[in-house]
Amino acid sequence: MKALLVNADYEIALFEGRPAPKIVNQSLEFLALFLEQKPLFSTKKYSQDYLDYVEAISGHKPVIVASGPTENWWGKLADLHLEQRLNSKIESSKLLIDQGWDDHTFIIHSLDELQNLDDRLYLAKNPFGMSGQNFVTFNKCAVNKVEPLLKHGAVIVEPLFDRKYDFSHYVFSDGKRICYQNLVDDKFQYRGTVFNGGTTIQDLSFYSDVSQSEWKKFQERVEAIIKHYRSIGATDGFSIDSFVYLERGELKIRVMSEVNYRRTMGLVAHELAQKYGNRWSCFLLGKTLNHKQVPVDPHLIQLSPGDTRFEMFFLSGGKEKFLELKRLLPDCQFSVEL
Repeated sequence: MKALLVNADYEIALFEGRPAPKIVNQSLEFLALFLEQKPLFSTKKYSQDYLDYVEAISGHKPVIVASGPTENWWGKLADLHLEQRLNSKIESSKLLIDQGWDDHTFIIHSLDELQNLDDRLYLAKNPFGMSGQNFVTFNKCAVNKVEPLLKHGAVIVEPLFDRKYDFSHYVFSDGKRICYQNLVDDKFQYRGTVFNGGTTIQDLSFYSDVSQSEWKKFQERVEAIIKHYRSIGATDGFSIDSFVYLERGELKIRVMSEVNYRRTMGLVAHELAQKYGNRWSCFLLGKTLNHKQVPVDPHLIQLSPGDTRFEMFFLSGGKEKFLELKRLLPDCQFSVEL
């Protein structure tokens, strides 16, 4: 049996052809211990107390190996050319532009292409980076801020929206879809996923805040996105990241900020909810200065071992579990609120 390699450095390997430092994979690999019964490939030393905790929660004894054959768990790295295209923000931005869904999104190669911007704030981002990384905000008087990004190739430029809610669809290989709300901090970095009773857009906590005409338009565009990605070779699952923003007092939907053709944190949250959750559940990511193990509780699971970059938790049973978690770990730095 091949061991699972949680290649959280998938984008770096895919676009730069090199592995990231071990800490990148080790910051996520333990999630597989709660979901899979295959051995985990890792050179990290996990304490016996932590492994016993995993066994108490998951019901199976975790096995960790440091040699032998492996299979990638986060992203395949099988057809590099295809996977690069499917994961590139150039592909998703080009679709937005070609469909006429946004007149203010651009794919640029030089500062000269930014001469006719209007009086709004813009966001520039590396088309090959992970979410929330290498982003620059600017206006037409400060386009020079984009120049460092251009040294590495094309740059995506889009309006800086007044984002209110982030959400995603995960489209499985068999056509099944799930929808969930994501928690994102003010630097656009992922901090968690919430399932509010189900996995459809109607289950999103903010669904009724947005007009039915916006949702109808959104759903039509999602169908077009799925059709496009299937047509260019997407046979496995992928996520479509979207968000709701406020414009002139009205909530509108940005149908697509990016597409990820790989495993995602939202999918992991769904898998945790399927195994450990109930109608309301939440995957949460934070930082802590003083690690403290929470008690064994089927509704409040501490996923991380305490010596990685982030603390990760799975909560179920209601939002009061979040308040309980904050009481148990007063030093934990959560950058979002539920």
